[in-house]
Amino acid sequence: GGGEADVRMDDPSLIPVHASLERHEDGFVVADKGGSGLLANGRFFDRHRLLIGDRLDFGEQHAFTFDGFAFRRIPREAGCAEHE
Repeated sequence: GGGEADVRMDDPSLIPVHASLERHEDGFVVADKGGSGLLANGRFFDRHRLLIGDRLDFGEQHAFTFDGFAFRRIPREAGCAEHE
C-alpha cells in the first residue's frame, strides 16, 4: 500500500508507474500502465499472464525473469540464456 513501487528503476525512458502486478487465484498478471516499451518475451503487451521463465523488458535498460514467485534482474543484453 501507500503507493510505493515494489521495484524501482532509475531510467528516464520510463514513466513513474510503468506496470502493475496483479495477483489472481491462478497466478499473476502484469499490466502495462504506460504504453511505452514494455515487452514480455520480446512482444509488446497490454496484459500478460506470467509463466515461470518469462522475460520482461522495461525501457532500454532493465530486464527480469519470473521464477514463479518473484522477478530476478538479469543483464539487459542477455538473450534467453538457460540458467544452470
